[in-house]
Amino acid sequence: YYSKAEHELNMAMEQAPHLSSPHFLLGLSCYSQGKLEEARESWRKALKINPKCRQSQTLLSLLDDD
Repeated sequence: YYSKAEHELNMAMEQAPHLSSPHFLLGLSCYSQGKLEEARESWRKALKINPKCRQSQTLLSLLDDD
């Protein structure tokens, strides 16, 4: 399930690199699997594209508090 979703999200990132949502969603997928560094990296990329992505800001702050 996760690998298919991640594949689709990676394709979306290639086709629309200006969108932050695929990075945010990939972060959620990684987080759900316990891949915290990958989640952190995805949310940072989402914020680089869209600094106003509050969901990424919130989740990053929660990870950084741990």
